[in-house]
Amino acid sequence: MEQNKAEQLLDKYLAGACSDNESILVERFYLERFKSQPLPQNLSDTDIRSQMWRYISAGTAKEEAKIKPFNWARLIRVAASVIFCLSVGGYLLLHKQPVRQNVEIRSHDIPPGNSKAILTLANGNRIILNGAKMGRVAQQGNAVVLKTKPGQIQYQVTDAAPPARVAYNTASTPRGGEYHIVLADGTNVWLNAASSITFPTTFSGNDRTVAIKGEVYFEVSHNPDKPFRVKCNGQTVEVMGTHFDINAYGDENLIKTTLLEGSVKVATGSQVVLLRPGQQADAAIVDSETCIFRTVKNVDTDEEVAWRNGLFQFDKADLKTVMRQLARWYNVDVVYQGTIRERAFSGSIHRSLSAAKALKLISYSDVHFIIDGKKIIISNN
Repeated sequence: MEQNKAEQLLDKYLAGACSDNESILVERFYLERFKSQPLPQNLSDTDIRSQMWRYISAGTAKEEAKIKPFNWARLIRVAASVIFCLSVGGYLLLHKQPVRQNVEIRSHDIPPGNSKAILTLANGNRIILNGAKMGRVAQQGNAVVLKTKPGQIQYQVTDAAPPARVAYNTASTPRGGEYHIVLADGTNVWLNAASSITFPTTFSGNDRTVAIKGEVYFEVSHNPDKPFRVKCNGQTVEVMGTHFDINAYGDENLIKTTLLEGSVKVATGSQVVLLRPGQQADAAIVDSETCIFRTVKNVDTDEEVAWRNGLFQFDKADLKTVMRQLARWYNVDVVYQGTIRERAFSGSIHRSLSAAKALKLISYSDVHFIIDGKKIIISNN
């Protein structure tokens, strides 16, 4: 294949005009060429086209690029996504091999989730935040709630005098939603889909305690005089100022606390563990009020908080683990038909893709998907 044909192919892909075979070839190029590390930041479109031409001409992707860390937004603009690690090279287009259609849409495709949440005030009133105008949303005690930008609210204390009694608010995201909240102490909180946090509108006591469900990422404002505590399912995480993620979805059967920066103390009942950066504590959920520690281990923190960077990321995950994440983000129910063969999935998918496009990447491992309204039906091919 001549270089100008490779350039034309990439232009077609970026314009959304490729056939299935052509799309797969472009996607495999990015997967195989850059699966170990992302693209270098200073790589130009000309460089990318040149490398792609060499890749296609050779019909293989065994070379590994010696490259530096890269901003994901650049890769998304050029290649749309990073896809699952399967051993398919450049021969698909060159040899005109047919591609099986493993994703069937019976009614319509499903768009990805976006920024949306409901704020429940101390008096029980509910505000749909994605529909609220910019600026002042509510007054809660001595704090004002501001919508500072799309997908974010911030609590600001307007009166130094503490309120007569503590007022609590709850921010919750539905399936298919995410949201960013800045608490009155400056702590940043990000809610993943189907998650919630209950918190005081101002922190006037000796500590800062909140309660969560689902998955929440914290960047805690440092205050050694007021420890920050997070409660969920009978577990308490205590910090002074740090970055960490808690995954406490009920359908996962585990509470996973992952530390990125600083240090945290995780306690459940009489069990207490201290985490260092890069470590994760797993606790088995017994019921809504009880959990039991299982392990403390080193983990890939990028994978654990990939959702904060707009990605699904997996390392040898089984199909049901993958689909639980997709079900929450696309707000769908998943149905399995027959006995599904065991598979291990590794790789990343950008959360900005529609459901059909995300499933298409997974379907290359010979899984068949049917999108039927708000339901995804899965079977073997």
